[in-house]
Parts: sequence; structure tokens; C-alpha cells
Amino acid sequence: DKPPICERLYYTVVKDEQGLPDVAYGVSMNVTEQMLERERFQRAMQSMLSANPDALSTFELNLTQNLNRAVMGTSPYILRQLDTKTADDIFENARSEIVDEASRKDFEAVFARAALLDAFAAGKGNRHVDIRRCDDSGKQIWVRVFINMLRNPETDDVEAVVYSLDVSKEKQNQLIYDLITNEEHDFVALLHTADNKA
Repeated sequence: DKPPICERLYYTVVKDEQGLPDVAYGVSMNVTEQMLERERFQRAMQSMLSANPDALSTFELNLTQNLNRAVMGTSPYILRQLDTKTADDIFENARSEIVDEASRKDFEAVFARAALLDAFAAGKGNRHVDIRRCDDSGKQIWVRVFINMLRNPETDDVEAVVYSLDVSKEKQNQLIYDLITNEEHDFVALLHTADNKA
């Protein structure tokens, strides 16, 4: 009535005087806990990869080995920029897309491999930063970039899922709210100069 276990078997073959296999000795180890941990890790990674269908881009990194495993997204331009072999190159290419110095500094403080590995070692597996960059049409947008890190129980490597969301409306609404609440105004208008609308 006990749950099934997973065993790993190791065999050593001993040969006779003629060099022919004679006896095999086997050792069995219970690896149930390691296998369950591996399954939990794989489920967590898959859940993080599919959790945000509205993501502008999503990619999977091995931070320990400095590898980029997969890139998905909605913007062909950004996908080309982030289609690299290493995590360092992804962070550098993403940094080069940032249009203002304050956002660039915020991004660099979080999205450097050494800083991320240090944060993970300190128990901070999730980080995010808001940046400004241009979309495919050249219009400036606010993007929130998230990273979720996990340790792979098989390799002991720190792996991560990074995704970005367009938060331009949220930033715009916050700016309007701050303008209205921080000062007294007789009239407040929001002008969309690109669309020629008020």
C-alpha cells in the first residue's frame, strides 16, 4: 500500500581469466525524491513559460552556464534582437534598446548575470524592472521586464524565465493621477500628439 518509488541501478561486470563477462554486481539507489524534485522543476518552468500569453517576449536562460535556450514573442524585431546564444548577449541587446539613461541604469542594476546569481543566492528568485524602449513602429513604450529564477535539481544550475509586458497604459494613468493629486488644477487634458487626439 505504499506509493511507487524510483530506483537507479548501477551494475559492474567482473570478467574471468579469458576476459569474458563472468559476474555482474548491482547496486540500487532510491532516487524517488530527486525524480519528484526534477518533475516539480520542469512543471514550474513550463508554468512560467506559459503563464503570460500577453508577453511581448519570453525567453529561457541558464544563468550558470550563460546559455539562451529559447525565445518566443510577438515582435519580430525584438525576437531578432534577443535571438542570441548567451544570457549576457540577451541582456546587452535588451539594454541597447532602452531609450533613456535612468531606465538603462535600472536595467543594468538588475539584469546582469552576476547580480542575478547573487540575488538568487540571497533568496530573491524574482526580480523586475520598468524600462522605456521603442516598439516596432518606433513609438516609445513602457515595458516591465520580469525574471523568475529556479535551481535545476539535476544540474544545480540556476535557470530562469524572462518575460516582458507593455505597461504603457499603467504608467500613463499613474502619471495623470500624480499630476492631478499633487497639484491643484482648474483643467487637466491628455493630448496624444502622435494620434492628433485630445
